[in-house]
Amino acid sequence: MNLWRRILTLSFALAVTVMSVVCLGQVPPTQKTIYDETADAHVELKDALKKARAEHKRVIVVFGANWCYDCHVLDAAFHRPDLAEIIAANYEVVHIDIGRAKRTRT
Repeated sequence: MNLWRRILTLSFALAVTVMSVVCLGQVPPTQKTIYDETADAHVELKDALKKARAEHKRVIVVFGANWCYDCHVLDAAFHRPDLAEIIAANYEVVHIDIGRAKRTRT
């Protein structure tokens, strides 16, 4: 029984190590400015709704920040050739900056 416990523990440790290497080994996309940190979210939403209403589109509101890896991945997905034309034709996308974690906690 003790041998099986050691094998299970070593297998688990190996799995965690491999997953950590895979996750931490991801190269972040080029850091471009997606979110305007000085913009007024209320104005951006109001303008997007007005434009969407005039063009008979829907609005996608994306909350995120320039420091957020996943936000850059989502933005890259929005710009993929197979999705970009669908999004441009049917949606108005608004990026709302959430700021830094320290600033939002106060």
